[in-house]
Amino acid sequence: MLLDRDPAVVALACRPVELVWPEKSRVVAHVPQLMARLEDGSGLLLDCAGHSGPSTRLATRARVVADAAEAAGWSYQLAGPPDRG
Repeated sequence: MLLDRDPAVVALACRPVELVWPEKSRVVAHVPQLMARLEDGSGLLLDCAGHSGPSTRLATRARVVADAAEAAGWSYQLAGPPDRG
């Protein structure tokens, strides 16, 4: 909802891309929850963590997604719940 109110955001997509990569002896995949296209042409991939923070699995995958986003010229955020104030 916060991205929807941000004037720099011109488009939103839910589950926009699946990232797949090898890890040890298996293949891992992750689909970020949101992508925002910003008015400057850049992109933002976003995952949301719950009130207790990201799971170990999500935190590990977040590092890989952040690297992939950077390689594509995008950014990545692992967001917690918004402040209540």
